[in-house]
Amino acid sequence: MTLTVPKIQNRNESAESFRLQIIAPVIRINRETEEGRREFRDQIAQIASEFNLSERTLKRWIERYKKGGLPGLRNQYPKVRSDCRLFIKFESLMNEAKIMRMHTPTISVKEIIRCLESRHPNLTGIVKRSTLQRHLFEEGFGRRTLLQEREQNGRAFFGRYRKEHRMEQIQGDVKEPPRGVCVDENGMPVTPYVQLWMDNYSRKILSWRIGTNQQDTIALSSLRQLIETHGVPASILTDQGSIYNGKAMLHCTRTLGIVHKKSRPYKPQSKGALERVNETLDDLFIPFESMTDVRFDAFKEIVENRIREYNSAKHSALVEYDSSNNKTILSPDEAFEKDSAITARIPDPQVLDAAFTTTEYRRISKDGLISYNGKKYLVKTKFCKSGEFAVISTSLTDRTVRQVIENTKEEIERGADVYSFHELTPFIPKSNVRFKDIAGSVQTKMKKDMLKNLPQIPAQVERQARELLKSRGLYKNEETFMNTQLPAILFTQQINQNLQTAPVYGGAVSLPEVSSDENLETAPTANEEPSCSPAGGTQAELPSGVDNKEIDFDEEIDFDTDKSLYSRNIGE
Repeated sequence: MTLTVPKIQNRNESAESFRLQIIAPVIRINRETEEGRREFRDQIAQIASEFNLSERTLKRWIERYKKGGLPGLRNQYPKVRSDCRLFIKFESLMNEAKIMRMHTPTISVKEIIRCLESRHPNLTGIVKRSTLQRHLFEEGFGRRTLLQEREQNGRAFFGRYRKEHRMEQIQGDVKEPPRGVCVDENGMPVTPYVQLWMDNYSRKILSWRIGTNQQDTIALSSLRQLIETHGVPASILTDQGSIYNGKAMLHCTRTLGIVHKKSRPYKPQSKGALERVNETLDDLFIPFESMTDVRFDAFKEIVENRIREYNSAKHSALVEYDSSNNKTILSPDEAFEKDSAITARIPDPQVLDAAFTTTEYRRISKDGLISYNGKKYLVKTKFCKSGEFAVISTSLTDRTVRQVIENTKEEIERGADVYSFHELTPFIPKSNVRFKDIAGSVQTKMKKDMLKNLPQIPAQVERQARELLKSRGLYKNEETFMNTQLPAILFTQQINQNLQTAPVYGGAVSLPEVSSDENLETAPTANEEPSCSPAGGTQAELPSGVDNKEIDFDEEIDFDTDKSLYSRNIGE
């Protein structure tokens, strides 16, 4: 004899659904013919034996279904019976049972009842195991539920999802292959980084970029490539990485109207589809771990070929059924091209440039430098002075820094744009400063021209000479002083007839007294020999043996031995 185990209704399943599943094989049988009635009786007997039900109950369910449909199979009595009530202290006992289950999720319901009866001896035998277990399960305190939450550390569970159309959501992530594998053209070790942007609907990798640093340029340059090729996506989903949380990504998404969604930290399940693609690429990256000194260019080409191979291969998640219920598996390329319900918009080139370009202001220092992103740049101070602000435009895809300069009206009339851009390079300090390298070449040239036109005589010396002539009564006017008297005093070695000078002796300079009404002659040139006789005033005493005649100034005079020659002037 074979023991048949009857199927028990699932508590989460409704009564009408459970009954419909039982009587479904016999509902469509036509009982008008003898053959149909015989088949109906055989099926009823088999179902009754399988589910441990009476044939009368099955026939009653069939009649109720024909009259009222699925609602007719519901229970005809109230769900809560009046003769079955919980005692008044059951709620307090439930709270104690919840605390016990929270403290130890593996504790059984039978052990909970024993603990409760030990605390409350007057309730012994009242609480039933099935009743307490049902209430704990309904309120979320089942043993399996609590154990799963403990394994997940309180994190929520994730369900699979797939967008209805392409370009509705693009998932982005950076994949880091094994380190110590690649070298650059100079033989230096580098670490490659692979940035991927994948369409959630078709699972196609729309854009990628392979670089040697994990800066925001690798994400933004590949995102721009995606937009230029396929249009602007409705939203993007990334993690909380620094390259996605920066101002550059915020500026780009706001300008283009892209909704930027971010997964919670330490929850890669939010973009599980892209994480599964990373596992597919690991089939290529893991063999590279045993290799060294691989050229970066060769590694890049191999990875790009693997990505294109993935896009053209059949994907198990891309399944379609036709009208005949035939199954068809598509590749990411086929799924992306097949869906044309929504066409992504292609932005205007100027709007696209503005989305991937930022404009900021920086104050120019005294040496013509600005500080931007931790680097110094030498600006064109022809268009702005130190202390003013320079307009700096930065490309987010390659970090090119340019100075924005407004053109003049004449240049605009000749066909130039309103603004021109001058690319700036980082400033490298030199060991020796060359003056032609100093910022502000135009201002420096102007200052040099001014120095050429400046007088060679300092203002302090000029003032002292003027005061000296005024005290001697020799000053006539400023023009004569500047053109004649001052050069004669400072630079002429011969004595002028109208302005005699004495040699320096003992640190004093003596000038003869000259009447103010006499005219002063111009300073002699280099080829002229001035006369030795003064123009007027008292003639200097000559030593004995010297005639009152012109002195030959070409003759050398020893002032150390002939001190009496100018004794009058020195005494004064």
